[in-house]
Amino acid sequence: MRSIFESRLPIISSVGHETDVTLADFVADKRAATPTAAAELATLVTKLDLLTYLKNQERRMATAAQNTLSKKEKALKVLSQSVIFRQPERLYDGYLQRLDQLQLRLKQSVNSEIVRQQQKVLEQAHRLEQLSPINKVHRYQDRLLQFKKLLRSQMAVVYDAKVAEVKRLSEALLMLDTSRIVARGYAIVKKKIQWYLQLKI
Repeated sequence: MRSIFESRLPIISSVGHETDVTLADFVADKRAATPTAAAELATLVTKLDLLTYLKNQERRMATAAQNTLSKKEKALKVLSQSVIFRQPERLYDGYLQRLDQLQLRLKQSVNSEIVRQQQKVLEQAHRLEQLSPINKVHRYQDRLLQFKKLLRSQMAVVYDAKVAEVKRLSEALLMLDTSRIVARGYAIVKKKIQWYLQLKI
């Protein structure tokens, strides 16, 4: 009795199929008329309850799985009928177009840079040509050739002028020739050793 009272564990009193009340019934935490009833009090969930619960859970899980499977099948059917599955190339058309644009921009940029570098090289080459001694010699030779042409031209002009002057002086001297003077109607009168010119009237 004292041990039942001092026990820290719950105690169910169930002596047997007795109609009398024992002292253990007063100190126990719970009293049952029969051991079976005590077992039922000690075990709130029976084997039948567990089996029923498991069957219910199995049924619920099967229903949930079937519902989930049906939903997934419907979603798959919808996706299989979508444009992306019927025309999968449309999924990456935008990326291909973007890639083409980037390739074109890259090509244009590279070509522009090549042209710019070529122009820069040509400018540097032209500057080097301007500073080259050979080019200076060629320029001086060209200038010398121009000076030669100019000198020849001026010499020809001077020569022509001198020839014209000589011709004019020659004609002036010929005008003083006595034979020509006589031929133009003049006469020569000789008296002693002196010569006189007299106009023929």
